[in-house]
Amino acid sequence: ASVNELSGGRAFLGIGTGHTAMRVMGQDPIPIKEFRDYLRVVRGLLHGEEVDYALDGEGPEDRKSIRFLHPDQGFIDVAHPVPIYVAADGPLALKAAGAYGDGRVCSHNQTRSRLQKSLETMRDGAAAVGGDRHACRIDLLEHAAHRALTCASCVHAVLEHDVLPNHAINDRR
Repeated sequence: ASVNELSGGRAFLGIGTGHTAMRVMGQDPIPIKEFRDYLRVVRGLLHGEEVDYALDGEGPEDRKSIRFLHPDQGFIDVAHPVPIYVAADGPLALKAAGAYGDGRVCSHNQTRSRLQKSLETMRDGAAAVGGDRHACRIDLLEHAAHRALTCASCVHAVLEHDVLPNHAINDRR
């Protein structure tokens, strides 16, 4: 929220479980259940909401409401929601991305059928937290993917290799 204030509302957040980064250091990525809850909390805070949260090791009974203090003093910007791009490939991460993300980062190009399955899984995740509340974002991603088929390099990639380039999916606006 502070970077969003400094950037005039142009900040975005890219986040993942740390699968690759943690593995190269001999560590495990964050468990998906914790990651999903973290996304929920971060999304709420970046949208100016008060959310329930428990510190590491605390149980559900220890959850407390948290929020940004003093949003009107010019230190943070929650008036312009920060888009969250979630790195997700597996089904549970895709559902978390659909539930709490504004976009998805994929570690590789996907075939048309796999992209469609990924979007369906994200839509399932969105439905699990309120149905249509997040459906427009998933539809936007799907639209961007289909729109990208008009890009010459994308058409070549799909026709020759049956894959969709990452830049086609990342064109959010």
